[in-house]
Formats: sequence, structure tokens, C-alpha cells
Amino acid sequence: MSVKMYKIEVYRKVGVRKNDGGKFYYFITKDSNGVWYNVKFRRSVRNVPDMSGTLYVRSDKLSVDRRGEYPVLWIHEIAEFEPYNPLGDTFEAIDVE
Repeated sequence: MSVKMYKIEVYRKVGVRKNDGGKFYYFITKDSNGVWYNVKFRRSVRNVPDMSGTLYVRSDKLSVDRRGEYPVLWIHEIAEFEPYNPLGDTFEAIDVE
């Protein structure tokens, strides 16, 4: 049985707790059918990203929980992470005098 590698675009969002107004961060992603998923990481994951970007995850290291109102994509291990660059590769840095 071969193991697939999934490329998952995750977006980091900021939420506000209702009881005390404190901020918290969460991740979401969208599949090819347009369905949004909450993304959560197991406690064993040590390299949890702190920004939006692209996750590369093996198929045997993730699972989907569809029991609640919104589906949750659980990540067990991250193979690689590429941070999101909002400017892309189209801009070049120059020195300003």
C-alpha cells in the first residue's frame, strides 16, 4: 500500500473569546469541493506553524472528523511547511537611498 502526500493550504485566523474578550488563533482550510474545514493539531505535533502557509502531510498522518457541525481535519504529523508569501515571487527587493 502506497502512502500519498497531501498539500494543504492553511489559513491562520484570529478569534475572540466571548467570556473575556481574549484573542486566540485557529486554522482553516478549504477542499476542492469548496467545503471549509477547521484544522487542528494533535499535542504530539511539535512544529505547529504560527502563520498561514502550505502543509505537506502524509495520508496516514491525518484524519477527518465529520461528527460535529463543522468537519475537523486532524493533523498527526507535519512532513514540511512552507510559509505563505502574500507578495509572491513577482516583486523584487531594492535598496532605497
